[in-house]
Amino acid sequence: MSISLAHDGLPPGITHFSLADLIEKIAPGTCRAEHLSATAVRVLKHYLLGCRSSDFERDKICGVWEQPQTTAQTLRISTKVLHNAEAELERGGFIERTHVPHARRTGQRRDGVIVNLAGFSLRPVIDGYGRWKARLEAMELHERAVASLRHEVVMLGRHIRATEAGGAIEQAERLLPRGRVSRIESIEKLEALKASLEALLVQLDLPSGDTKSSVRTEEIFAPNIPIQDSSKNCTRAPSAQNVADRSAAITPAMAASLASEDYRAVLPTVRPPGWPDIVEASAIACLWHGISQPAWASGAFGARYRS
Repeated sequence: MSISLAHDGLPPGITHFSLADLIEKIAPGTCRAEHLSATAVRVLKHYLLGCRSSDFERDKICGVWEQPQTTAQTLRISTKVLHNAEAELERGGFIERTHVPHARRTGQRRDGVIVNLAGFSLRPVIDGYGRWKARLEAMELHERAVASLRHEVVMLGRHIRATEAGGAIEQAERLLPRGRVSRIESIEKLEALKASLEALLVQLDLPSGDTKSSVRTEEIFAPNIPIQDSSKNCTRAPSAQNVADRSAAITPAMAASLASEDYRAVLPTVRPPGWPDIVEASAIACLWHGISQPAWASGAFGARYRS
C-alpha cells in the first residue's frame, strides 16, 4: 500500500454519508474563496458515496478512478464541466490528483482494499473533517450575527418612523428603501447601515437651530417646537449686540469650508448647507470620535442655553 495516500480516517461515529452532508452545508462558505459551486458539490458527493465504508477507515486509501466520460454521463454534465468541477475541488483542498492529466484513470483493490490509485484521492476531504466542521460553525456564527444586525436595523427603522419626523424618515428611506434587509449578507454593510440610522436617531434628540423650546433649560432633551426660520429664535443679550452681529455674518458655507473632508462628506451636496445640516453633521461626527450625546451637548450648547 502506498503510505503517501493513506489517510487518518473519519472521527468515531462519522460516516462518509455525514461527511457528504457536511460538505453540502459548507458549500456557500463565509467568503468567495470558500464557496463551492453546485456542480462541484455534486461531483464530490458522487465520489464520496461511490466509495466503500471501509475505505474511510484509518490508514486506508480512499479515492476514485472512474473514467470522466462515465462520471459525466451519470451526473448528466459534459466532461468539460466535470473537469472544471474537479479543478475547483482541487483548489479548495478537497481532493488531490494522483494521475497525469488526460491519462487514463486506473486503480486496483486487493482483498477489498485499494492498493493502487491513479485517479483522485479523497484523503484531503477526509483528513480535513475538523476544518470543515469549524467552517460550518463559523458560518452559523456569521449567520446569527447577520440575523441580529438585521433585527437591529429593522427596529431602528421602526423607531425613526415612530418619531413622525418627515426629514429623518426620508433619509432612512434613502438609506434602506422600504426597510428591506433580507438580502443584505455583509456584516460590514449592515453595521454601516446601523450606524447611519443610529446617527439619525441621535440628531432627532439634539437641539438644532431650527427648533425652539417652550421652557428652555440646560437639559438637552427639552421639548422642541419646529419653526421655519431659526434666525427668529436667536436671543441676543443687549450687552453683547456687537458680538452677535459679527456672529451673524458667519454663514453655514463658511463653517463647512473650514471642516475636514470627512465632515463635509455628510453635508448635502445638491444644495448649500444650512445650520440644521451643520448640527446634524456634528451629531454624526460625535459618533466617529466616541463623544457621548450629553458631553457634546454640554460643550457645544451649554453656554448658549445659559446665556
